[in-house]
Amino acid sequence: MTNKKKQSAVAVVATVMSITSVLTPVAAVHAADAQTDTRQTQTESEGNTPLITLPQHLTGNAGQPLHSIVLPDGWNWADENTIISKEKTEYLARIIVDDNTYDYSTVEGYNANGHYVEKMISVTVLVSEPNTALPFKAQITSPQVNSINTTGEVDINPTDFPDGKFREYLLSKYGKGGNKIEIADVTTIDVRNKRDIMDLTGIEKFTDLQSLYCDHTGITSLDVSKNINLRTLYCSDTGIQFLDVSKNTILASLDCSNTGIQTLGVSKNTKLEDLICVYTGIQTLDVSKNTKLGYLDCSNTRIQNLDVSKNATLMYLGCDDNPNLTYLNCSNTYITALDVSNNTALTYLDCSDTEIQTLDVSNNTKLEYLDCSNIYITALDVSNNTKLEYLDCFNTYITALDVSNHTAMIYLDCNSTKMQTLNVSKNTALTYLDCNYNPYLTDLDCSNTGIQSLDVRYCTNLKYLDTRSTNLAYIDWGTAELNTWDKSSSTIDLTVTGDTLDITKKIAGIDVRKVTVTQGGRLDGNNITGYKVGTPIQYTYACGNVNGSSETLTITLNLFKSDSKIEITDHSDMTYTGNPISYPSVDLEGSSGDVTYTYEFWKGNTWDIYNGTPTNIGKYRVTAHLAEDDFYNGAKDTKEFTISKATNSWTENLAIADWAYGDKAAIPTAKAKFGDIVYTYSDSEKGIYTDTVPMDAGTWYVKATITGTDNYTGLETIKEFTIEKATPVYTVPMNLTVSYGKLLKDITLPEGLIWTDDTQYAGSVGTRKFKAKYTPEDTNNYVTVQDIDVPVIVTQASNSWTEELAITNWTYGDKVANPTAKAKFGNVAYTYSDSEKGIYTDTVPTDAGTWYVKVTVTGTDNYAGLETIRVFTIAPKNIMNNNQIFISDVKSDKDVENLILKYAGKELKKGIDYDVHRKQDGNRVLITITCKGNYTGVVTRSYTIEKKKSSGDTKKQSDTKKKDKNDAAQTGDHTTTGLWTMFMALSAGMLALVKKKEEQGINKIKMYIAGKR
Repeated sequence: MTNKKKQSAVAVVATVMSITSVLTPVAAVHAADAQTDTRQTQTESEGNTPLITLPQHLTGNAGQPLHSIVLPDGWNWADENTIISKEKTEYLARIIVDDNTYDYSTVEGYNANGHYVEKMISVTVLVSEPNTALPFKAQITSPQVNSINTTGEVDINPTDFPDGKFREYLLSKYGKGGNKIEIADVTTIDVRNKRDIMDLTGIEKFTDLQSLYCDHTGITSLDVSKNINLRTLYCSDTGIQFLDVSKNTILASLDCSNTGIQTLGVSKNTKLEDLICVYTGIQTLDVSKNTKLGYLDCSNTRIQNLDVSKNATLMYLGCDDNPNLTYLNCSNTYITALDVSNNTALTYLDCSDTEIQTLDVSNNTKLEYLDCSNIYITALDVSNNTKLEYLDCFNTYITALDVSNHTAMIYLDCNSTKMQTLNVSKNTALTYLDCNYNPYLTDLDCSNTGIQSLDVRYCTNLKYLDTRSTNLAYIDWGTAELNTWDKSSSTIDLTVTGDTLDITKKIAGIDVRKVTVTQGGRLDGNNITGYKVGTPIQYTYACGNVNGSSETLTITLNLFKSDSKIEITDHSDMTYTGNPISYPSVDLEGSSGDVTYTYEFWKGNTWDIYNGTPTNIGKYRVTAHLAEDDFYNGAKDTKEFTISKATNSWTENLAIADWAYGDKAAIPTAKAKFGDIVYTYSDSEKGIYTDTVPMDAGTWYVKATITGTDNYTGLETIKEFTIEKATPVYTVPMNLTVSYGKLLKDITLPEGLIWTDDTQYAGSVGTRKFKAKYTPEDTNNYVTVQDIDVPVIVTQASNSWTEELAITNWTYGDKVANPTAKAKFGNVAYTYSDSEKGIYTDTVPTDAGTWYVKVTVTGTDNYAGLETIRVFTIAPKNIMNNNQIFISDVKSDKDVENLILKYAGKELKKGIDYDVHRKQDGNRVLITITCKGNYTGVVTRSYTIEKKKSSGDTKKQSDTKKKDKNDAAQTGDHTTTGLWTMFMALSAGMLALVKKKEEQGINKIKMYIAGKR
């Protein structure tokens, strides 16, 4: 067959399969467990079944999985994950068979449920010679799966594996004693038909898992997102409601049939080869990315559209009992059978370019589109498909086609078939017919149709042709020798676009060599010229021979202006803008005439002409008119639109500048999309607003208002502003005078002015500036002016004593008395002199005497100077007042010469501090010591100058001494003890009687003592 794909399968049998009760294309048992006595030969056949050719010359590497060995088309390994072993050379494989057409019940290895035959296939196992010290297993290339190496053990405990029965299975299958199993050992889990297993939680730990069989168990959920090496998953007949296989990117086989899943996404499973999802709730299925899909069964689902045209390797498609299926495209696949008898909602079916040999669409009464071209069918019955509009049965083996009931049919392609007759005279809506390349066709009736051309040049056996009441532009039957041609002249309406007509473009397929223009124009090559719109063109067409004579067809072309097209492209609903709307944009085809516009306004029940261009809100319609020209008709397009009320908004926010009291009032500004703005004022945000512009200082509010209309909404906004207090006018006094030392409060300022700090001193002599503030009478509208510089003239101050000079007299040797004095200004300085008009120095006098102290304040620019003098006395020290006097013994003149006088431990100097007076009376010498200078007081001593005497005198003298001692009689011996005893007794008595100055008392005592002597 031309343009047909050729299947390169080794299997001789055409494996047509039933679509009902299909379970799986892959064996449910492992190859290692399969037991068979099948004798392998090159070919096998029993009874009338087609010959099965077994795959030959297969080789595989030890350690590799079986899926590394490619089988011929139609064959699959029973368990493709089985590892090839050098000890085993035969493995179980399956081939799908057509058990609807042939009886395989006696064929060894036949499985009625799976529609396949199992056979043991020989494999030559290649073993690499070890060339290292590593064990052989380490040198084997790993299977091509996701490279996640998970090693170690997993503890099979109730926390991680809550289902007890599942734990039992794992430990019995992979346990080696204890509760731990090796993760790497678990590549297959087969718990099928174990209804007491309810939960497979924990399966995510087995990341090397490649095959999972959990069908017919009690599970209600399944998470295989961590099992990324999974290649086979059977979870049918379980309670799962959701299945996500997006992470299982190397999944090859999936059976999720008879579950509660409502969606299924397999776009990530690009290696998927087998998919069964029957008896599920899925409504869509996209298998466009599953280009390796060979087996698909989606029967008994809710799928509405199914397109498997991208699945070029598809060998089996099951989609029956899908009551919602309306679209099915299985073109360009290897499917060998298709049953759509239960897909009664089907309206579109494309099964072209497949291996289908029979097609039954008798139950598909809603079918409108059928493409069964390039398939092996020998018959096609569409008598029940009366709604068919499109039928393509090109390149099939059909021998007859009855379309007499298909009055809606507009397209028919029955090219390259084995039909002998074709009658489309009942298909009055037919506009396309291709029945060429039908060498067996002898009779063709295409009368009463809408086709305009007929090319049957390759229907070489055509004998009868009826084209009556079919306005053909041409007919060409080539070399065929017709016996009968029932014909009528054709009249065709033809539009022109200019003054030249290319007939080959207007009438596709016409051979201008067979055209003869007889009136209405001239033929020049492919072009007809010299015509006018409204005047027909007539020509004849040489069609071929009838009974040996050349026959022509007369055609009249009625020329009409072509239709122009105008389309309003951008006039949708809009909102009010305040401006007349713009004319809409249009797309034009055809006429070069002017474009004009008219508008209508909907008044609730009628359209009224609207003069001008709409601006206001309302429902309108615009009509764009394209004027005709010489070769094109005019055109118009009408479109309704609505101008709706606009939501107003501010295009410039309300603003107002602050101003000062007495200044010109600021004018508020604002702009809105629509409307006039009214400004009102208030002294509070929520107060009463009036149009009176405020004048007094303070915080105010202005409101901008736009009243809404039918065309736009209203607006209102409020802005706070301030009328600032004004700066008052004041005069700064310039002739303020104050003397040094005064405070600012002593200066009187003009009314309104006060000193900022009136406790501040005026400062030094000169012109000074001090801060003052001015407070106006109207403090509501005027500010108090701070920091005004006021000049003040400071003059020199007259000075005076605030505390007169004073000093206390003191006695020589006592602590010096300090003078005191205070002046109004300035620092006092003290100086001393021994005379009032003498020279004064800062040396404090220490010697006894009369002295003068002067206190001075030096005058400055700021104040006058001061000076005053006081006399004071330093009294001499009376050495008689205490027991601190010491006088060396005075008993002779020599003692007088060596006299030592001390007071308070200090030796006094003779002639400076005291004088010595010697007075002798007989042999009695009286020594008078008189203090002077810094000391006062008189001390006497006496002694007797001894003469040489007789011994009697000596005795007398001794007696005299004794008497003087005992009887206190005065002698020449005045000892210190005797003298002071007498002195102290007399002093005590005198002090009790006389209360005079100390100096006077002492003098009297001295006189008294002298008199007593």
